[in-house]
Amino acid sequence: MVQHYKTRLAICIALLVLPGCTLIVTTQKEVSYDYKVDILTYSEQPYTLYIPIPLYTSAPHGSTQPSRILSEITVDGENSLELTDTIHGEALHIEGTGNASLHAAGNDLYILDTLYKGGTLSLFDSADLEHRHYWVYYDSPSPDEISLRFTYHYRDDQIGSLIEWDYGFSGNLVQGWNSVAVQLSSYMTDKTVSSSLMVGGLLFVVITPIAFVYLLFIMHTHKKDLETKEIKAD
Repeated sequence: MVQHYKTRLAICIALLVLPGCTLIVTTQKEVSYDYKVDILTYSEQPYTLYIPIPLYTSAPHGSTQPSRILSEITVDGENSLELTDTIHGEALHIEGTGNASLHAAGNDLYILDTLYKGGTLSLFDSADLEHRHYWVYYDSPSPDEISLRFTYHYRDDQIGSLIEWDYGFSGNLVQGWNSVAVQLSSYMTDKTVSSSLMVGGLLFVVITPIAFVYLLFIMHTHKKDLETKEIKAD
């Protein structure tokens, strides 16, 4: 009797877990990034740069944070990096000399569309809404300008849509804060909900209540069997 009860309980638990696992797998989506920075200078003097960084907003609190790919940045050059707060927001603080290239690329997996929103950059110049300008800071003992180029590609493969953002800037910087025009292109399209997602949702909606009722039934039956067994023992 006990073995029969355990078998039925195991089946019931499997029926409860399977729809949830299926739904999680079918709603797991991917965000990909590609962030590149190139610095060109003809001076041997040290320089300081504050440049925009990728941001993302994550549930449940909706807090905006620097993208996790920043920890994956590789540097080709004599430069040090750190995240810092400025008067215009969070920035990538670069100290160094000579030419340099920075690169970070990666993927993040998330479940359900509402848990993850990205595709934005820090240091947005909110005073200029007609044109997309961002703040970049440059400082150096050298009187020469410095050339900066950065790009950021963001792709969000959601359940029912595909979103892509491309940011790009290339130009010379003068000393101090520069409000630079950043080229932005975006691509958004709706997608047909996959059959696997529909199957996962159907399993979750239909099987879960049945499995829960069945669990209550076998627990109640098992309790009755134990009570009967105790009576017979007396």
